[in-house]
Amino acid sequence: MSAGAPGGDASRAGAPGSSPAAPGVAPAAHPYAPTVLAFAAAGLVAFAELYGVQALLPAISAEFALTPSTSALVLSAGALGLAVAVVPWSIAARHVRRGLLLRIAVIATIALGPFVAVTDGFASLLAVRLAQGAVLAGIPALALTHLGDVVDRRRTAAAAGWYIAGTALGGLSGRFVAGFAATAADWRLALVAVSLLSAGAALVFLLLAPRAAEHPAAPGSTRRALANPLVWAICLLAFTQMGVFVAAYNYTGFRLLGPGLGLPEAVVTAIFGIYLVGSATAARAGALVARLGRPTTLTAAVLTQLAGLALTIPDWLPSIIAGLVVLTAGFFALHAVAAGWAASLGRGSALPSALYTIGYYAGAALIGWLLGLAFDQHGWSAVVAWAAVISIAGLAGLIATLRSSVPATGVPEERPA
Repeated sequence: MSAGAPGGDASRAGAPGSSPAAPGVAPAAHPYAPTVLAFAAAGLVAFAELYGVQALLPAISAEFALTPSTSALVLSAGALGLAVAVVPWSIAARHVRRGLLLRIAVIATIALGPFVAVTDGFASLLAVRLAQGAVLAGIPALALTHLGDVVDRRRTAAAAGWYIAGTALGGLSGRFVAGFAATAADWRLALVAVSLLSAGAALVFLLLAPRAAEHPAAPGSTRRALANPLVWAICLLAFTQMGVFVAAYNYTGFRLLGPGLGLPEAVVTAIFGIYLVGSATAARAGALVARLGRPTTLTAAVLTQLAGLALTIPDWLPSIIAGLVVLTAGFFALHAVAAGWAASLGRGSALPSALYTIGYYAGAALIGWLLGLAFDQHGWSAVVAWAAVISIAGLAGLIATLRSSVPATGVPEERPA
């Protein structure tokens, strides 16, 4: 089965460049491969700008004499700005075409990026990062819903997987460019380099993104989404798992650079190459859903994350790397499936995707910072212990919701046709 196929003959439904959808499924109005490439490029813009700074946290900590948890506020500020701005972007989408708003968000993100590099103090750095997060919020808030306008329904799970793969590639490339540029210059010039990378991806999106007729939300879809407990359970899962994932990468850099391991900065930056695993598992998430169903796939993904966290406990580099690989594979499979599920529950409304995005980035901002306090005081083992508790709580909420409200949530429809 090819990467990302949602079910049936994967060669017809799952990968870029595939042939038309099966009879009975409305054909996409636009070529599939350029469309998913455009949205993957948009995801790259958002994640490169948001997470490129993560590789620079030790340098920022050193310049401003900050603890690891305080320096992580630079990342949390961007995530918080994004979480706060998702609802305004979604409300705007009721009055302005989603395609136009996506283009505005991409252009504004690129325009604001260089301002992060010219701040002259920690407070101003946080303020600009907050604004940058608010600007780029339009991309994750609208992308998955708009994908439903430009690809046929059978391919939405696979298309969502490719978009999430683009976000993983953005996280990787942003960290790589920032980390390696910082070894040759300072962290400010490294952020300029990230902005140049994002500008290239933005150009790809602007050239390839189709202009399509957009599907209006089904009558009452917003009210039904708010009343559906599954929407909230998926948002809780996004909050917990994203928070755990971001925290793991926030503080792994400090651990690897610190006493005991003491790795060079270039080697620590190279470890972010593990994000390629996330791109691969996100793209294959549709195939996993076709075989296992969404609830089983999400459960397996959380358990995979927990196994990865356990592997990172020893102060032994091969074990730490193996643990990050497993953690990253589990997280991006979970994110691709959960984000696609949330979007499908909207039935044309962007609200479930907006709520999911709020939960996702609120987790990055809050849990990503709070676990740093555990790291400051008790070290890495405390981070893993609290991360495990948080992960299990998110999964338990989803399982409890599925067991108590199967008829209301539409779970029998969670396997693609």
